[in-house]
Amino acid sequence: MYSLVSAPILGFDLARLDGGAATAELLLAALTLASDDLDVLAARLPVDDLRAELWQEVDAGEMRRYPVRRLAGMDPSISLRLVERAPIGSLNALLHCLRHDVLDWTWSGPDEAAADLDGHGAAAPGSRAAAPGEMDDRGIESWPDNSAARLRRPVGRQTETAARASALLCDALVASYLREELSESTRRRLAAGWVAAARRVPARPADLGPQHRAVARTLDRIRRAAPAELARLVEVVERDRRRTDWAAAMHSASWAVYMSGRVRAAAAAQLQLVVAVHDAHVPVPDVAAGCWNALSGAVQALAVGDLLDAKAAGELLEPYLVGFGRSDGRG
Repeated sequence: MYSLVSAPILGFDLARLDGGAATAELLLAALTLASDDLDVLAARLPVDDLRAELWQEVDAGEMRRYPVRRLAGMDPSISLRLVERAPIGSLNALLHCLRHDVLDWTWSGPDEAAADLDGHGAAAPGSRAAAPGEMDDRGIESWPDNSAARLRRPVGRQTETAARASALLCDALVASYLREELSESTRRRLAAGWVAAARRVPARPADLGPQHRAVARTLDRIRRAAPAELARLVEVVERDRRRTDWAAAMHSASWAVYMSGRVRAAAAAQLQLVVAVHDAHVPVPDVAAGCWNALSGAVQALAVGDLLDAKAAGELLEPYLVGFGRSDGRG
């Protein structure tokens, strides 16, 4: 469910979570890492005993969160309040995205892990958990008493340094993604290694692709959105709620992203959009009701503005242009 190809879905979930902007920023930082950074990260990974203790708390926190699939059959008066923040994806899917999509360049050999994962990132029927001594997608070595060893070990291989660096990022990722479900102490301990390592890792701008100027200007406008602009966007979303062409246009844009090799650039744009929506203080009910789709579609269209057909581009850009005006910087 979570992948760089489906970054708009990941962004939709993150834009509705208290720790979503911080999670997006961490993923953006991970997208810009270089091989020289791995030693710095790996050196700050806590010992296994401490990590196993913290991840038991993570497991408990994850169980307290209500994903969309668990809302079916609940009292409607309760589920309606939860659905605004209920994630579509899962923690396991997010960790898999980090390790195998964002950090795909750290693997050598074939990686067939994705074939053994269901849509929620859980081990598919017939796949095995990591064997004792192997490392799962959380970067924790698996032993018989390790509750975190649930995912199949990938066929591809990472060096020990790359695996430890990935594990450090996984710790920090869950600290923000499960912010609402973890204690402040647990969050600090999970993120401590990354906080220390980040001081020694050069800050690099994310690559937004060949259409970076238009994308960056649009993200900046959203970040600085005035209340009147957001109100107009909400009106457009409400008015056009029954439009049926948006999904087809978004599919066309996403296909263009994939075929043009701009998956990482477009994903970076969607993650920056999460931060922009947070900075603009767009209310979660508005994000959930359609504002995310409107803004995400516009950003996706701009990422392939030189490739997308005029009809699909117009469908995706129209809500944003009505809400924010026509000076969108598409030149």
